[in-house]
Formats: sequence, C-alpha cells, structure tokens
Amino acid sequence: LVKDFNFTGSLFGVHPYVGYFVADNHCVGVKLGYSATKANLGNFSLDLIDGMSLSLSDLEYNAQYYSAGIFHRAYLGLTPGGQLGVFNETSLTFQSGVSHFLRGTQESGLQDTKTVSNEIALGLAPGISVFIMDNVSASVSVGILGLNYKQNKQYVDGVETGSYIASGANF
Repeated sequence: LVKDFNFTGSLFGVHPYVGYFVADNHCVGVKLGYSATKANLGNFSLDLIDGMSLSLSDLEYNAQYYSAGIFHRAYLGLTPGGQLGVFNETSLTFQSGVSHFLRGTQESGLQDTKTVSNEIALGLAPGISVFIMDNVSASVSVGILGLNYKQNKQYVDGVETGSYIASGANF
C-alpha cells in the first residue's frame, strides 16, 4: 500500500531549572526551556483500492520555542534526615515561538505558512524528590492541574491570514 516513502525528522529540547530554598521546605526557582522540531516529507505514495491513490511530496515543518518561568515548591520530608520527600510545585510559565510549514519547491513555487505563538500557563504538579547530596536532588512530578492562555497569529507568504486566542484548563 505504501511506497516511495521518504521522511526525515528530529526533535531536540533542553529544559534546565534551578531552585533556592528560602526557608525550611520552601524552594523558589526559575525554569528555562528551548525546543526545536524539524520534519521533512520528501515523498509519500499510498495506493488504495480500485486504482485510487494518494501522493504527497515536498512538505517541511520547522518550529522553535523558548520558555521561561518561575516556580515554588513546598516539601514534606518522609525520612528523618529529609533525603526523601514529596512536594507540590506551583509554576507560572511563558512560552513563545515560531513554526513554519513549507509546501512545494523553489522551482514549483514555495508556500510558507508561519505561525507565531505566545502562551502563559499556570500549573500544579505534585511529585517525589530524593536528595542525593545536601544541595542536589532528583525529582519526578506529574502535572495534575493547569490553566493556560494562548494567542496565535498565522501568516501565509508574509501576509497575515488569521489569528486566534484560546484558553483552557486541564486536570
């Protein structure tokens, strides 16, 4: 069914954060982030029943997003020395980025759809933390509640063609 399939892609992300204990069991900090996505569909052909077929070619997607945020963690120690504990993290994050969806080639006419995105999010994430040394820990958390507000603007070949604003909550 599928033939002439030529696809390449990559994902990259780095999201470091650092925190400082301002009081016993209370940590505040900063989170930074960068992510990049690249995908290129050179060719894709699908032969369906009764001679029907679908073919796609020369599609490319690129996106880069940056984020910055602040957080507060309240810890509850589970061991007498405090090496193992649970925490609740509240965070406020801003994210901004640009994505490009390119169709065609230079010879056949290249169409560029650009999306500029800005988002603010408030999140709640409980987790567990193991302090390897006094100042270094390893943590795992699960985001259980979030509120967000997002604004997108879309441009086709440099001309603004649309925009939307969305907000939501998740649990």
